Amino acid sequence: MTKEAEPILSDEFLDEVAREINQLYGSPIEKQEDDRDNKVTT
Repeated sequence: MTKEAEPILSDEFLDEVAREINQLYGSPIEKQEDDRDNKVTT
């Protein structure tokens, strides 16, 4: 018998934490990574 463990943190909680971090520190991490990838270095 396999028993699935309940997640410690819910998706809703993690989404709310991400929203609060983005409000405090600016844009989402994905956007910042995209900006770095699009820059041309010489």
